[in-house]
Amino acid sequence: GFCMMASAWSVVFRRASIKLVFFATLAATQAEAAIEELTVYSPPIRLRYGQVFQKSIELVDIPADLVARYADGTKVMAVSGGQFELVRFDKDGKEMPVTLHDHYLHHALCLLAKRDGKPTAANNSFVVSEINWHTIYNATGKIVSRAGSDCRGPRLELQPPFRILVAQPEVLAFHLHIINTNRAGERKPSPLVECPCTPQRRKQLLARKEAPPCSKALIEAGNPACNWSTYVGGVFCCHDQEFLIDTDEECSDSLCSEAIPDLVYGKVTVFYEDAEPGARDVERGACCSATSGDEGKSQKEFDIPKCAAGTPQDECVFYLENVQELAYNVKHKGSYKVKHHLVEILEKNRLQGDDLVYLVNAQPHLHMNALSIQLIDDVTGEVICEMHQTEDNK
Repeated sequence: GFCMMASAWSVVFRRASIKLVFFATLAATQAEAAIEELTVYSPPIRLRYGQVFQKSIELVDIPADLVARYADGTKVMAVSGGQFELVRFDKDGKEMPVTLHDHYLHHALCLLAKRDGKPTAANNSFVVSEINWHTIYNATGKIVSRAGSDCRGPRLELQPPFRILVAQPEVLAFHLHIINTNRAGERKPSPLVECPCTPQRRKQLLARKEAPPCSKALIEAGNPACNWSTYVGGVFCCHDQEFLIDTDEECSDSLCSEAIPDLVYGKVTVFYEDAEPGARDVERGACCSATSGDEGKSQKEFDIPKCAAGTPQDECVFYLENVQELAYNVKHKGSYKVKHHLVEILEKNRLQGDDLVYLVNAQPHLHMNALSIQLIDDVTGEVICEMHQTEDNK
């Protein structure tokens, strides 16, 4: 049966602003079939220097022969993995990778689904908003690729018999968070990756009545990210189409109209086969964010406090640890998330807090100011996986 594991993980940082999360995939153990590949490109993404792209974009149709292959439901697509890349094309149409200093990819989620919703008059395709993104996910969609943070090329890989089972796939949806950090002559980490608040944005935040949605632990610790007066950067200054540079100082107008936009594309490769008897479906995990608490709405960011003056470099280390449930269970029925794509999971599983599940994949989301991240079984103390910063960024 399914098992549940209470998991803890600890993270070690240099003193700086940081956001960390683990992407966890769970399963409810076939002879291996030939793995096929499906490659899909996103619609074009145009950004000026310092500008943010963060939204779901138009659905992309997958090839008609693939739609037909699974249309009657007698076969099911079994996804074994996915890989996301940022690319551009030169004047001769040659594909080139977009480097790390060029455009920062905070995260990319790619989802296979059956088309649902009404087509738009503009382009006869279903435009994914925050609401209907969750609608198609709840109905038929499955996330088949995740990527982000400070490296390129990580690949989601599932070992048999675990697979992402997608019934009657027709379209692929992208949800992307990208920052144009491509300033001529600079080939180094950009300060823009931490989404600094511009003077224009800070004025808007200071006018807000509600406080940032921090966890109780961070509020009690007086973390600067939990108060607008001390909030210096993060998700609330990184909305779609916003600029992370002072446009009054660096641009002729608020849209930096004189700057020529860069053109890039998202590219996802999905590795799949026809589902074999005994293939076991997987679902997303309920954890793991360093800042989340039981309330479920905690902001996934915080500021790392400064060391006291005179602290030796090797002692200037900040630790953050959190214990969370690994899988969604019946107690989450009261969560705001249940309104979207978790209803089906909860209704199907009805897991209790002491049930066990298999953890079949975990992907650490480690940003550049962090030293390491660990995922630990809180019951046994076993380190399940870990990642450490290296000088060569591998």
